[in-house]
Amino acid sequence: MAIKIFKILLNLSFIVVFLLKGFEACVHSNDAIIERTATKSRPNMNCVALAEKLGKHWQTFNLSHESNCEKFYMCSSNGRLIEMHCADENQTRFNPFTNRCDWNREIECILFDEYLELTATHNCE
Repeated sequence: MAIKIFKILLNLSFIVVFLLKGFEACVHSNDAIIERTATKSRPNMNCVALAEKLGKHWQTFNLSHESNCEKFYMCSSNGRLIEMHCADENQTRFNPFTNRCDWNREIECILFDEYLELTATHNCE
């Protein structure tokens, strides 16, 4: 599988870079490391540290699921991801831009990798 490279501009002054290749990660931050396999697997990360870098509070920080739009991850106080389900499965899906579940007609399916692609800015160097 080809190397996937993502960059996210954080708070207009922080750049976190994600290079996804096997279990390796290129991250320009020691606080938030994301490890991914070549298959669609659950992100392995400290979501508290990533939320802080994004200027968000961990108690209200949610992430898209890697393979199911009706699911998402809620960040716990210890930095682990907790899988959650939208209330009306098959009628609602998680919207990473509003941080809540919306009606299917209101939002396209945006999975974890696709969300990173939408917010990517540059290649990892």
